[in-house]
Amino acid sequence: LFLILLSTGCDNETPQEPPMTTGSIIGIAKFSSGSDNSGINVVVSKSDGLTSSEETYYTAATDSHGLFLIKDVQPGNYTVYASSTKSVEKAVSRTVSVKVGQTTTIGDLVLTPTGEIRGNIAIDGNDSGNSGLMVFLEGTSFVAVTDDKGDFCLQGVPAGSKHKMFVQKGIFM
Repeated sequence: LFLILLSTGCDNETPQEPPMTTGSIIGIAKFSSGSDNSGINVVVSKSDGLTSSEETYYTAATDSHGLFLIKDVQPGNYTVYASSTKSVEKAVSRTVSVKVGQTTTIGDLVLTPTGEIRGNIAIDGNDSGNSGLMVFLEGTSFVAVTDDKGDFCLQGVPAGSKHKMFVQKGIFM
């Protein structure tokens, strides 16, 4: 005796995907010079056009080419910020509008990279007794004072900038 079970009600319809409810933002955040743009922080904050909200935000970091992609962004107006501790600017920004099912491409967000100038100043070739020399870049607020060996470091100088460097001896208050 054989028992055969038949199932009825089978349908051959393909399951429907739920409708999309979000969009994406893609762009490039990069330094104005240099080739490694990795690690630039990108923050997307909800915006009403005048102010940004701290409640709704998304984050990403760039790859070596400066590329970033932020997925699953709710539709609306946003401000996209790019920032780096290695840039002159605290952040650069652009406003965008995200629509359901679309990828919004924004223009390049460009930061000015910084560097440092290190050096040594030895009075009469001495290895010590060189402290207190003020080193500064003309026309800027970049200033350093030498240590006993004569070493100094000017930090946060915009990369590629050209300034005359001056040294002044004396007591500074």
